[in-house]
Amino acid sequence: PRGRARRSSPFKWNRNRKKTAPPTGRKSEDKKDEGKKASSGRVRELLLERALVEAELTVARLLEKSRGTEESASKIITRLLGDHPEVRLLALRALGGKTPEAGVFAAILEMVRRREVDDEMLSLLLMPDYGPKKSRELAAALASRSPSMTEKSALALIRWLARIPEKTSMLSRILYHSSPRVLASALASWPSRALPDELVLIRLLKRDEEAVLVPLLRLLKTADLPSWAGPRIAALAERHTSAAVRVWAGSIVRSGNLL
Repeated sequence: PRGRARRSSPFKWNRNRKKTAPPTGRKSEDKKDEGKKASSGRVRELLLERALVEAELTVARLLEKSRGTEESASKIITRLLGDHPEVRLLALRALGGKTPEAGVFAAILEMVRRREVDDEMLSLLLMPDYGPKKSRELAAALASRSPSMTEKSALALIRWLARIPEKTSMLSRILYHSSPRVLASALASWPSRALPDELVLIRLLKRDEEAVLVPLLRLLKTADLPSWAGPRIAALAERHTSAAVRVWAGSIVRSGNLL
């Protein structure tokens, strides 16, 4: 009947829905746009950071070339704590081997504790005369970085440590280096009648290089050894390919100083 209200058709609702439905793929396009904006923002940040570093390097190089002009301690400290390795190197070069004042030395210690130390950086760090107390502080900081140093730097550090009394704790850190030459040099500098801790000793006794085992066995000859080391030393005395290793290991076995 005409007077009766017409029921809404589900097909009419579908038609309306089709009209109001958002275009297919709109959300994914919006997400892509957001991703592009974020990416471009990050690129701008990186470019700005690079420009700032390059500007700082340019200024630092100009200052370095200017003769008779000394940089302020605050500028050197800022560069020592900078993120760019070249900036930190320029700060060390600016010191020119002079003994740094207290604030600069504190920045040097913080830099060494936080950053990798390359060959040139170590060479510059070892130039000044710091005095006994500061030398010991720097030695401890450098020793903590020694396992990641190059062989050249680690050997230079061991030579520099010769001036430091009671350096066993520092040499202990260097014994974590992978180079046989570094390990041999550290063991040769180790005080007699004292041994590295057991974990280090176990690791070193497992090495097979003559360059490591000979100074290690020479050191072990002067101390009482734990019983667990006996089988390994006996095996070295019997079967190692190096005559020098067999001689030193055999000497320890014959001395009977295994606990």
